[in-house]
Amino acid sequence: MNNPKARREGLFSECLAEETVIYDKANHTAHTLNQTVATVWEWADGDKSVNELARLLHSQLGIPADPGVVLLALEQLQAAGLLETYQEVEKETERTSRREVARRLALAGVSAAMVPLVASVVAPTPAMAVSMVIPE
Repeated sequence: MNNPKARREGLFSECLAEETVIYDKANHTAHTLNQTVATVWEWADGDKSVNELARLLHSQLGIPADPGVVLLALEQLQAAGLLETYQEVEKETERTSRREVARRLALAGVSAAMVPLVASVVAPTPAMAVSMVIPE
């Protein structure tokens, strides 16, 4: 089985106070990762399993060591195109919905801000800024 591995090629990342912004130069897309997803992305080196990543989240952020949290983060990273490998990971445990992860974290007294979240937006290229004006 392949452990999750984050994509690093063609990306520019900047860590801010409580989030990480990643710009994908090839797709001209900016992604904002909250602390939970950023930590998973940072540590997903292909050597660590989902369970190891869950333990890292627990030690660094105080989140319960729940593989479902990691799987949700990996699912969002995969959808954003920020992982090299992930397909095999999905079979490791049952998929967990965002709602279920939020419920489990709330029961553990963890802020809703720690539920894995990736927000993406397409950045305009200079060519997109050119407008076609047809003279009358």
